[in-house]
Amino acid sequence: MEDQQCVMKPKQINSSSLLPPPVTMMGSPGMGHLIPMIEFAKRLINHHNLHVTFIIPTDGPPSKAQTTVLTSLPCDISHIFLPPITLSGLPPNTKIEPLISPSVLRSLPSLRHTLLSLTSTHRISSLTVDLVDIDAFNVVVEFNIPPYVFIPSPTIVLSFAFYLPQLDQEVQCEFIDHIEPINILGSRQELVVPI
Repeated sequence: MEDQQCVMKPKQINSSSLLPPPVTMMGSPGMGHLIPMIEFAKRLINHHNLHVTFIIPTDGPPSKAQTTVLTSLPCDISHIFLPPITLSGLPPNTKIEPLISPSVLRSLPSLRHTLLSLTSTHRISSLTVDLVDIDAFNVVVEFNIPPYVFIPSPTIVLSFAFYLPQLDQEVQCEFIDHIEPINILGSRQELVVPI
């Protein structure tokens, strides 16, 4: 896929309004949380006329999927890849989930350097992270940048949240003591961790 030329949309500026400061977002490594954060960013630029910069931790070159998604974004969404970190000292066959937190922790010095660079030219209005990037809060407070958490969750979690009051009425014991599987509306399987 060829890179599309980015054509900046003119922003309406008058004497009583200035462009808002850029918003920064940091997703965990990989694509799982990046996609919903990008959709959130699109809403911010479409409804609030903002510019969003993604800061992306890595442990190597970006995947083809990441490159494809990031190069197709509107001009008001930019991205910065942090320098790759090494995952030495971790078992070689470790699954991806346990690697996410160490990846984020090892990326904090690069995040600090990137924020130092960004804040030298812009007043950053916020940093939004996903739940596994919460350690980034320790860095953003150094720059007086308000931190926020975005929690992308599957629809089954939303379905469960809506169904929980009814389920509480139907189940006569504590959920953990319930012997049979609990059927959740919209779910074809049990929840991974018993409630």
